[in-house]
Amino acid sequence: MLGATALNMASFWSTGGAILKPAMKEFLQLREEDNVMGVLYLGYANQCPEGQRNIPLQEKVQWVK
Repeated sequence: MLGATALNMASFWSTGGAILKPAMKEFLQLREEDNVMGVLYLGYANQCPEGQRNIPLQEKVQWVK
């Protein structure tokens, strides 16, 4: 996803839905014990909103020595 962002591409990770269906395993030729963890959608967006940080990083990170 970082690479996509660096290339000005939009990305979206999704878990659930069709990936949980047996047809997806069959399509991907997976074994019974294999699982799909998610699908990464890539493309180009009409808008590229700037991210914003509402909580300062210092309030989220605790450094442990």
